[in-house]
Amino acid sequence: MNLLPPALWEGARYKILPVATLSLAPLAYFTQLTRSVLLEVLSTDYIRSAKAKGASYLRVVLKHALKNAAIPLLTVLGPIAANLVTGSFIVETVFAVPGLGRHFVTAVIDRDTFLVMGITTVYATLLIFLNWMVDVGYLVLDPRMRAGVAKN
Repeated sequence: MNLLPPALWEGARYKILPVATLSLAPLAYFTQLTRSVLLEVLSTDYIRSAKAKGASYLRVVLKHALKNAAIPLLTVLGPIAANLVTGSFIVETVFAVPGLGRHFVTAVIDRDTFLVMGITTVYATLLIFLNWMVDVGYLVLDPRMRAGVAKN
């Protein structure tokens, strides 16, 4: 049918398959986790109290439930980021997308040790930075964490 091109990176149509391949599984996992965490938070006493005070359901969810559900969701973002980075190696190779993942696979096949070490260092630095951003997100979302940092 020739609706979606299978390879290269020449326009918007070329990006649909690689992006879908890389993002659909983590998106499904994150959506399922969001649902389960929100169901758990919505059954707590303070949510029941907010509903009893007459707050609308949308306000209860947006102001009270999502704020407290964000902490477990933020915890999962670190491993999801690692999966996206490592999954990009395969996606770049299969769909002929230019990027470091393709260079990494080529360097491993060619036994180019220095290039493998360099790309590994870049990816490791990226993952450390993303995990650090998750830790900073904890400080932003949870005031108890800020109090713990201030004491140390």
